[in-house]
Amino acid sequence: MIAGYNDKGADWSGHDAVQVQRFRQRAHEQILRLVASIGEQNISPGLLESLKSGRAVEDPSGRFKSAAQDELL
Repeated sequence: MIAGYNDKGADWSGHDAVQVQRFRQRAHEQILRLVASIGEQNISPGLLESLKSGRAVEDPSGRFKSAAQDELL
């Protein structure tokens, strides 16, 4: 969902910069909760760093979602 938002959804929604930041922050908090429930030890270091750093919530391509699905499903 966040990749679609970053790709075009933020523009289409009419959100201003503050609203975009809030949306991304909420997505990042959800990702961190998922990481905690999965367990950091079960996620590769590269993917874990991308998820924890917040890079994943700024990505419009969906590559982090794909990487997480490939690795964890």
